[in-house]
Amino acid sequence: MWTKEILLALANKPKIDGETLLLVDVSGSMLLAYGQRRSRLDVAIEIAIELKERCESLTIYASGGSDSEKTDSTEKVPDYYGEQLDASLRRGIQALGGGGLYARQAIDYISHYELKPDLLVILTDDTTETPKAYGKTCVQINLDKSLNTEGFLEFSPKDFWSWLETSYLNLPTNSPMNNLAGTA
Repeated sequence: MWTKEILLALANKPKIDGETLLLVDVSGSMLLAYGQRRSRLDVAIEIAIELKERCESLTIYASGGSDSEKTDSTEKVPDYYGEQLDASLRRGIQALGGGGLYARQAIDYISHYELKPDLLVILTDDTTETPKAYGKTCVQINLDKSLNTEGFLEFSPKDFWSWLETSYLNLPTNSPMNNLAGTA
């Protein structure tokens, strides 16, 4: 999946400056299909691994919840790369997931441990609560449908990479760095 060539190409892309915080939905619905060959979780993990390679500083949290109790369960993901990060997020499905993503509760929990980031990215297919904006720029990548979350920019995975390159990093649209924009 993550060949040396892909990782080398990512290493040559511009870094995302500042503090980035990533919240990955590990609820049960993330195991549903995204296209024909991958799950929503597969896509989220691909984005997480690429962000880990590209961010100057990235902190990752995994979150799922209990629909019967309407509560969130959120944990900080160890500082892993590549396959170890993949395995850690997949373990989150069993340890934390099953119910929906209670994003507001997750962000409230995270705000007790982390300073406001320069960029907050939420990877989800749905959220049972509207999260509060927490950070200078807040982005939600939708792996299923438009969530219309107030205070967040919303993108499909493909559109996120275009926005990141052209708007957030301010690269010209004809930059050769855009030729690799996003593996997800």
